[in-house]
Amino acid sequence: LEKHEVSDAPLTIRVEVRRQENRIFYREGDGEEKAFDVIADGAEINPEEVGGMIGTMIGMYATANGEQSENAAAFDFFEMK
Repeated sequence: LEKHEVSDAPLTIRVEVRRQENRIFYREGDGEEKAFDVIADGAEINPEEVGGMIGTMIGMYATANGEQSENAAAFDFFEMK
């Protein structure tokens, strides 16, 4: 969708979902919350090519995109309202 360079400060990510529109926000440390420019279409995760999921799944996930990495991701909490 979109890439942003971030500092070593703690990173907070917020996802706002309204029907099939997913807006993604992030905050570095105590800084101002910023929004990604892209509004992700939740319907795109349910196409027949991937087996036709029966619903949207939300959770925390980190990847090195197939590359070797010694980086780590630690999630302190996950809250859904």
